[in-house]
Amino acid sequence: MCRPASSGLQAGEHVSILSTSIRQDAEGRYSLSDCWKASGKDKKNQPSKWFEAEKTQEFLRVLGGDPENRATPVSLVTTGPNEGRGYWADRKAVIHYATWISADFYLTMNVSSRYKPTTTYHSGPHIPGLMCLAYP
Repeated sequence: MCRPASSGLQAGEHVSILSTSIRQDAEGRYSLSDCWKASGKDKKNQPSKWFEAEKTQEFLRVLGGDPENRATPVSLVTTGPNEGRGYWADRKAVIHYATWISADFYLTMNVSSRYKPTTTYHSGPHIPGLMCLAYP
């Protein structure tokens, strides 16, 4: 289930997937730790394992383009309050992470405002323009 945590998603707010809040930081990035918790917390699916995977690094290089001219799609925060630490990712990187975890988890997140799925994989209202992180 993917539901807005509040009306109108703003930076610093979050969505909820399978009753787990997915926080956004001040830069609009999503917490991969929260996504991992929503997926069931299987150790093999930890954000660090996804980040270290060769295919992930290839994806991030393509997504990020020239590092001097574009924002990094994933950041590891290691300082500051504990609730702000961990991997924080932009929308496209979160989608990649969800597909890396499993097709079922991706489909749970996949609530389209552009396309109407023939099978419902979620319950509750969709978040317009977010596809629970999947489409702009």
